Amino acid sequence: MTRGSLFVLFTLSVVLGVACAGRGGGPARCPGEGWCGPAEAAERMAEAAAGSTLTCPIHVESAYAAQPSAAAEGAEAPPEQGLPAGVPTGAHGTLDEKRTRKLRDDGDAATCCYTWVAPCPA
Repeated sequence: MTRGSLFVLFTLSVVLGVACAGRGGGPARCPGEGWCGPAEAAERMAEAAAGSTLTCPIHVESAYAAQPSAAAEGAEAPPEQGLPAGVPTGAHGTLDEKRTRKLRDDGDAATCCYTWVAPCPA
């Protein structure tokens, strides 16, 4: 490709990208938004394959908390099941190791902090 055609392609991609930004392209992402809660609540949302550190799951998804366990099927869910307070439906989060480590250093061994990576909590 010639230098001129590359410039035209670049210009078109920028123009089209700006024109389409934020217009119905799916759920927005909000890095920096987060949640801190008890390790037991985080465990209910844990993606087991991701592992854990600082006694907290590394990756959580709210969908995991909403799934009834085999023992609870057909019975009313006890209060400790379901989505913890402050966790938006559909949220995916990763462990905020910096905030969680600060809590550990301050003597709190039971709280885990997460940063939401998708979708943007409303």
